[in-house]
Amino acid sequence: MKRVTPLIIICTVLGFLNLSCEKDGDMDNGIITGFDNRMCSCCGGLLINFKGETQSYVGEFYLIQNSAELGIDQNARFPMHVKVRWTREGLEPITCALGNIIKVLSIKKLN
Repeated sequence: MKRVTPLIIICTVLGFLNLSCEKDGDMDNGIITGFDNRMCSCCGGLLINFKGETQSYVGEFYLIQNSAELGIDQNARFPMHVKVRWTREGLEPITCALGNIIKVLSIKKLN
């Protein structure tokens, strides 16, 4: 029993460490194409596309509501390939022609 106890403790600690590591499996590949420069009440922030488009305002793009929290500034190089975990939950309903507003929960820059 004395030999089994340390083994159980080690396995438990390693299990908790593995749970605390961020995994890329539930993150989506995206391309941040730049800042939204349109002048409307729901515009502004970063634009992201999940379908491989590298040009802003082309195809199905999304507006990142919490862009200021991501540490990406006007001097960043675009297009920026990223992996992101994102949601639409908890966002206030906004009447906007764009309609595709998201909140990024975590981001990993790929380039």
